[in-house]
Amino acid sequence: MELCRSCGEKDTSEELVNEWGDGTRQRHGDPCRVPVPHHLLVNLKSFTYNSIGEDTDIFFCLFDLREGKTISEKFMVRLNRNGGPKNPEKVDRLCALFTDLSNKDMKRDLYIVSQVIRTGRMLLNDSKKGPPHVQYRRPYGCAVLAMSDVLQTISELKEEKDFVLKVYTIRADTDTLEPGEDILDCVIYHNDGQVCDVRNDLYLTLERGDFERGGKSVQKNIEVTVYVLYADGEILQDCISLGSGEPSIPEHRSFVLYHNNSPRWSEVIKLPIPIDRFRGSHLRFEFRHCSSE
Repeated sequence: MELCRSCGEKDTSEELVNEWGDGTRQRHGDPCRVPVPHHLLVNLKSFTYNSIGEDTDIFFCLFDLREGKTISEKFMVRLNRNGGPKNPEKVDRLCALFTDLSNKDMKRDLYIVSQVIRTGRMLLNDSKKGPPHVQYRRPYGCAVLAMSDVLQTISELKEEKDFVLKVYTIRADTDTLEPGEDILDCVIYHNDGQVCDVRNDLYLTLERGDFERGGKSVQKNIEVTVYVLYADGEILQDCISLGSGEPSIPEHRSFVLYHNNSPRWSEVIKLPIPIDRFRGSHLRFEFRHCSSE
């Protein structure tokens, strides 16, 4: 799909309707007026937390509140247990550019949404000593920032601006949100410009599942593992992407919701399968219960 388009010459005098939805019309012979998209640069400066002490994945995306859906790819940051980037080469370089936002997009009720996933024990208050022998991806919290606040502030200052996001943490026993004191410190810069890109990507949404108790009185902790396999059963390497900013991986493990037989993940992953391996490849899903013992 071509995201940046230009106007070509026409042999007719009919009015050309701008296809970007802003209602602009162009007459034959007028200069080509291509809408200038907006770009948003997000730079994560720090993540201050109280008691995670585990590796952490932080995701950023743009969310349309009215339509109830994400309108951008995710930007992913991987931090170590000390709060620094797992890749030392990315120190002071934890940034991403959200490109090609049209004037119509800028009028939406948009929010910058951040999701925090920790990797470690099933329960943070586990009293066992030493590192866990099995590590799980567990939802820790989320933060939101209204784009209306961002645009108003940046338009007034005409420069980049620091924004501090408050992370709402998740109670371990219910997986519900409650106010927390963890802090995301971001620099956001808005710019007008043009970026041309040709893309043909495949996305998969791991939405939700319903599982039986199997005679157990306690609900399960379900984890889904996703692989991309070729026709001969070979697992294709580096064909799963959780977000821009981090390299692709050979498998994806969903986060685990504690004691929940009807988990809702809503995880979107990109499948950058090579063109020469696309035909004949398929997905394999593995489901398992994760013990908290």
